[in-house]
Amino acid sequence: MPEIRGDWLAGKTLAIRPKSPLILCTDDSAQIPEERAREIGVRAFVMKALTAHEPANTVRNVLDET
Repeated sequence: MPEIRGDWLAGKTLAIRPKSPLILCTDDSAQIPEERAREIGVRAFVMKALTAHEPANTVRNVLDET
């Protein structure tokens, strides 16, 4: 999403639905460090390029925490 930063979108989403199990996927942790994502309320933080099973495993882990 080149026009919108993930931390901004996550903040807006959580303002509407605070218990949303958000996962942030990025290729630039310098713009949005994992610590910042966690502070906002993001449940998981994954870096691109992902392995074939990583998206499904991440979603499963987040849902299991809820």
